[in-house]
Amino acid sequence: MKRFKTYLGLTLLIPSLTYAGNLSSICTELQNSPQGKPSKSLDQKLNDKALLGQLRNALKSSAEIRDALCIVSSAKKSELLEDVLHIPYENLKPEVFSTLYALRTDQNQSAIETQAFNWIKDPSSEGITLRVVGSLNLLAMLKSIAKIDLLSPLFSSQNTDIKIRAYEYFFHHYSDYSKKDRQPLLKTALTGQPYQLRIAAIEHYRTLSEDEKNIFRAELVQCKKDPIVEVREECP
Repeated sequence: MKRFKTYLGLTLLIPSLTYAGNLSSICTELQNSPQGKPSKSLDQKLNDKALLGQLRNALKSSAEIRDALCIVSSAKKSELLEDVLHIPYENLKPEVFSTLYALRTDQNQSAIETQAFNWIKDPSSEGITLRVVGSLNLLAMLKSIAKIDLLSPLFSSQNTDIKIRAYEYFFHHYSDYSKKDRQPLLKTALTGQPYQLRIAAIEHYRTLSEDEKNIFRAELVQCKKDPIVEVREECP
């Protein structure tokens, strides 16, 4: 009898262990399927009632989270939006942000934006580069306009990746900000550090109207005297 109970226990464990191992294969099937036309067998897997629970568990597992995000994103499992929004910092991956974008609707975009803003504002240093840069990329895809107050600390960040991405986001939405906000920031960027920021600022400068370009004459004089040859080569 004892041996029977042990065997029965192992038998009951097999489906969950096997299913967890299948997340990778489901992801691969989804990626290889014609868009919007999963096979009958794949459709059955995606509609299996056990799948949501498996995905929820996998979203908490550093080993399985990428496969879970692949399925949530490709199959548009909007039931798991809250689970994705609250993935802990130590498990954040670039795919988290692309999954949130894939799940967005008119009804839930506000909740996604709010979490992105919270990720940016959080002073925690844990996973800060991925968290902030990923959030800025997500907001750009959502066409969301972050307030200057939210971006200001990023413009002076000692983290080069964060600083440059914040300015790139600002340049992308430049015309959405008032002249009193945007023009001083562009002046700062045209003479700022690191030199890659100055190059990005020059590239944006070229997109301005002739009237607005005239405001930055002094900065362009400095550009032509820049100690970095790559910057001088970009000077208009």
